[in-house]
Amino acid sequence: MASMCLRTGSEIATYCSQKKDNDSNSASSSSNDDGDGSEDSDGSGHEPAVQAYPNSQHMGALTPMTVPEVWPNVPVLAVSRHPVFPKFIKIIEVSDPNLVDLIRRKVRLNQPYAGVFMKKFESESEVVDNLDHLYNVGTFVQIHELQDLGKNLRMVVMAYRRIKIIKQIMEDPLSDSHRRRKRKNRRNNGFPTVSAETTEPNVQSILNSSVLMVEVENVANEPYETTEEIKALTQEIVKTIREIIALNPLYRESVQQMIQAGQRVIDNPVYLSDLGAALTGAEPHELQQIIEETNIPNRLLLALSLLKKELELSKLQQKIGKEVIFF
Repeated sequence: MASMCLRTGSEIATYCSQKKDNDSNSASSSSNDDGDGSEDSDGSGHEPAVQAYPNSQHMGALTPMTVPEVWPNVPVLAVSRHPVFPKFIKIIEVSDPNLVDLIRRKVRLNQPYAGVFMKKFESESEVVDNLDHLYNVGTFVQIHELQDLGKNLRMVVMAYRRIKIIKQIMEDPLSDSHRRRKRKNRRNNGFPTVSAETTEPNVQSILNSSVLMVEVENVANEPYETTEEIKALTQEIVKTIREIIALNPLYRESVQQMIQAGQRVIDNPVYLSDLGAALTGAEPHELQQIIEETNIPNRLLLALSLLKKELELSKLQQKIGKEVIFF
């Protein structure tokens, strides 16, 4: 899946290289292998966020599905620092028991979708207890690959479009039919049946204390025309990105291939603004501005501003590096 190798910033080259190695290793593995993945760090800076995992573990790809244009109810994946821009991927690990169970169930039901929203305040918690702790605009993602480690899950998710939270919703962890099926299976296997009240006494209180599911709506970009201003902005963004990757080898291999697509990139200001923002180490609220901006010329200006800051930082780093070498 070539499009899977579009990652944010320093993660691109690391993930694509690792994915290629894992794919070649998995060719000789059993078809019953459960799959593997890795976590995307939410720390600051440009350190590679993907760590190498033992070759004995492989990421399990889910069956390809057509992504629906409208999907109103999604589980919440709350992240820190780095949002997931449309057409980019992120590797996310979750260990909250209720969220793990919810994601497992959605995948089993062939509903491998979620919403990725950035937390307003950085924290270790994977779930928030109030919608006010999340930015209400994020991205709709499909879970492309999944590794179930028992107590936690690692997922490769790809973002497709911007979405906005309307409200929190409650979802019963197990439908009545699912409960009946479980009790029937226990009877058939000779195990005593247990009532739903006994097995799930605190379900509602747990759900009320955590934001696990939300109702969302799609966020549409404002209509725009390819004016001379937009052409100038896109060309300046491409030029700045090329300057950055010339100074920073970490970006060079992965991003240059996208930029060398040439006219197609320049002709897509929506993607180009997201690409520009994703390459920077900007502050979370600055990246969130790009996510929330629906006016394309304004989004291009915001992305260009972040790229110029990144370029100056790269130049300063290179200058300091040379001074240290000659010291």
